[in-house]
Amino acid sequence: MKSLTTSITTLAIFSIAFFGCKKEQIEIPALPEVIVAETSAVYTLRFEGNWNLANQPQEYPVNAHFSPLIGLVHNSRTEVIRLDRIASPGIKNMAQSGITSPLSIELGNVISNGDGATLIVADNGLATGIESWTDQFSVNTTHHLISLVSMLAPSPDWFVGISNVDLYDGTRFLDKLTLDMTVYDAGTDSGNSFTSSDSLTSPAVYVFKLLDSPIGNGSELSKPFARIILTKELKD
Repeated sequence: MKSLTTSITTLAIFSIAFFGCKKEQIEIPALPEVIVAETSAVYTLRFEGNWNLANQPQEYPVNAHFSPLIGLVHNSRTEVIRLDRIASPGIKNMAQSGITSPLSIELGNVISNGDGATLIVADNGLATGIESWTDQFSVNTTHHLISLVSMLAPSPDWFVGISNVDLYDGTRFLDKLTLDMTVYDAGTDSGNSFTSSDSLTSPAVYVFKLLDSPIGNGSELSKPFARIILTKELKD
């Protein structure tokens, strides 16, 4: 009996020692996702007209169209559309006549001084208010803002634009952005309808956002006259 008791005791001690030495399973936490900062990106730009009798019936001109789109990829030290000053000769000519010069020269000078990177100029305007135009441009971590303008034609000095649109969040470039273009008055012609005769504003006033009739109801637009769609291209 003593031998049996001793055997049971020995077996119990052995079992405790064996199972006590069993290793605990340790869960290894997942590694955090590593976000690699982007240094550049290529975008497809699409300019879509949205100006027709159904969308903007007030005083709608039968020959509604847009002048050639022109703009700039730039940094935060420059602005193409300035609301705190009188329109430059380039903005004035674009808004009143739909021509891209001398605005293209002004924007070229911005590129020369290092604040701009890419000049965007459409080869032609849009023959109607509902056509579209497509192009591509590049951005990087120092030049990642874009500004674009186009005349509403016919009009005294009205134009659509986007200003200082930032495509970079500090780490990555935005995948896609759709923007309704703002309507501006260049402050250089006092006409109040699309087909008004030339009426020089003297002295000229600062560029301002236009919401009054026939563009809007005084506080907003019923529908945008045009929009910009910016889509980042996938890298190979």
